[in-house]
Amino acid sequence: MHRKYFLRKNYKAVCIDSDQLIMGHLAFKTKDSLWLGTSTPSLALISVQSAFHEGLEGRLKMEAFLSVIRSSVPGRVTALIADTAHLGARRLVEGDLAQDNCLKEGEDLVSRFQPLFAGYELIFWHDLKKKEEYSLLRCEILSHAQRDPLFQSLLESDAQKDLEQKRQNLYPDRQAFIKESIEDLIDECACLRLLARAGYGNLFYPGAPHQATAYLEAQMPFQIRWVDVFLTIERKSRLPTLGKY
Repeated sequence: MHRKYFLRKNYKAVCIDSDQLIMGHLAFKTKDSLWLGTSTPSLALISVQSAFHEGLEGRLKMEAFLSVIRSSVPGRVTALIADTAHLGARRLVEGDLAQDNCLKEGEDLVSRFQPLFAGYELIFWHDLKKKEEYSLLRCEILSHAQRDPLFQSLLESDAQKDLEQKRQNLYPDRQAFIKESIEDLIDECACLRLLARAGYGNLFYPGAPHQATAYLEAQMPFQIRWVDVFLTIERKSRLPTLGKY
């Protein structure tokens, strides 16, 4: 029987909801174990727009996600807060407020989960885009897209899928969204290239990479291996807090 996930780690996460303790029994799964015990610097990618960290279940999942990575990777681990990763598309709806909204959401996320970032370095997407090398890499990737029709096709396909996964009524101008989303994807490729050159070898994320990103990375001499993490809450129980005894 084919096993979709090769490695599984169990984790118990606890948080407080009103006057009750919530204990979640979670499963952290990946399709390979090549990252396990690596001394290679690694990244935990966290998108401010993802539903992964929303609500009570999001709190349990974030604890399991960050804790399992930190305890399983002896090398340097860095949390990458993707605050402005979808800035171009968001400008279509939020206009001039988009940048400030993205930055605030990143700050709020770090504040909300501050204890879970113990042992992590923190870097922000918007800071990567300020680096001079980022601008050079972005120009190279744009040039590559013009020369490689398959890469260009994957960028367009990823942008269309992103639109389908979001509420399409937010973006009535489909072509404008696809155009801005492709620009955001170019930014993503440039940021990952920048991080690969900085020595990072693994990137953990609760989801698969964009096809265009994976295609481009596969052609590079120094690659970041994308580790698709599948996290499930298999059981959840509520207990009175100590104050109730």
